[in-house]
Amino acid sequence: MSMMVVGLLLVFGTIALSCFCAVHDHKHRKTLVGTAGMVATIILYASPLSVIGLVIHTKSVEFMPSFYFSLAAFLGCGLWLVYGAISRDILIMAPNFVGMPLGLGQMALHCIYRHKRSPRVEAAKVDAGEELKSVEEIIKEDIKPYTEDIEKA
Repeated sequence: MSMMVVGLLLVFGTIALSCFCAVHDHKHRKTLVGTAGMVATIILYASPLSVIGLVIHTKSVEFMPSFYFSLAAFLGCGLWLVYGAISRDILIMAPNFVGMPLGLGQMALHCIYRHKRSPRVEAAKVDAGEELKSVEEIIKEDIKPYTEDIEKA
C-alpha cells in the first residue's frame, strides 16, 4: 500500500512539476492539470468498488463505505455534472458523468445486500482461501492476552 501511495505522489508530483517547468501556456497547463484531476476523481469514485468481489462473495456490504457515503457521492456527482454542463467545462463534466453510475452501483449493492449479515472476513484470508472467522472469534483472539493477564492478577 505504501508503494502505491509513493507511486501516486510521484505521478502527480511529476505532472505538477512539468506543468510549472515545461508548459508555459495557460491553456495547456489548465488542460494538463484538469486531466490529472479528472483521472484522480474517477479513481476516487471507483475505489469503493474495488471490493465488489468480496461483497458478492460474502453477500455483505460490511467492507464498503456506508450507504450515505455512496448517496453523497452520487448527489455530489449530479451537482458537479450540472455545474459542468452550465459552465461547459468537460474537465468537470467527464469524471462526474462517470461517477454518477459508479455511485448508483454502490447504492444498488447496498440495497441488494443490506440485510444479509455474514461473518466479518479478513480480506487476506479470503484471498488465501482460509476459513472465515466471525467478528466474535476475531475479537476473542485479539483480547485473549489481556484477559489472561486479568485472570492471573
